[in-house]
Amino acid sequence: SSAGLCSINNYSSCGVGGIVGSIQTSTNVFNDCYSTSDIVVKESYSITGIGGLVGFANSGTFKFYNSYFKGSFDVPGGECVGGIIGFDNSSSSVVAENCYSEFDSITCYNCVGGFIGSQGGSSSVYTLTGCYTDFTKIETTGISDAYAAGFIGKSVGTLNCSKCYAKFDSVSGKGNNVGGFAGMVTNGSISNSYVQGSTVESAAVNLSFVGGFIGRNSYLGMNNCYTTAAINCDSSVVSKCGT
Repeated sequence: SSAGLCSINNYSSCGVGGIVGSIQTSTNVFNDCYSTSDIVVKESYSITGIGGLVGFANSGTFKFYNSYFKGSFDVPGGECVGGIIGFDNSSSSVVAENCYSEFDSITCYNCVGGFIGSQGGSSSVYTLTGCYTDFTKIETTGISDAYAAGFIGKSVGTLNCSKCYAKFDSVSGKGNNVGGFAGMVTNGSISNSYVQGSTVESAAVNLSFVGGFIGRNSYLGMNNCYTTAAINCDSSVVSKCGT
């Protein structure tokens, strides 16, 4: 467990987490773990991988059971920020069951999700069951690809989700790839999952890949998924995904 203030005072770095900043070992199990930390990264610093439990997951197997984050984020200088895991850029295997994150808001440069910021390894496999995130607002300030979403910002590996949901007031970005559940997903399946949100919005000049459930979907299968989020965009409106 972890409680208190996690404040970062060094320039460009990887890995800030409520429990662990960076992990590079073979097998890691989090069972009945939690963090209530206030995570702070100054705007002038560039930190990649900020998570409520784990900031940077670098290879190996990660298993989370009945674990949660109930703290706060003040990370305007952050990239790849997530309520549970911030960033994974390797061939990691991640399993999460009955885990959740609850916080007020995250404002960062790009790549953010209420549960996971970025699943960056193309050969990584995530299996998430019975997990959720509940927050007020997520917002990105970068003007290119936002990768902002209620549950997972960006996934370029295999993402399998079942009985998961994201609850929020708003998800917004100045760039593309913005979604109520996922900003971008390339492979996997999502079933029996939903978004209970008010608005998903993007202020991108050349708007593309914005959706009430998923912003950009390549080869993802979906079954029994829906969203309540309305889409608010400065340019052409992109239709909702889900029923």
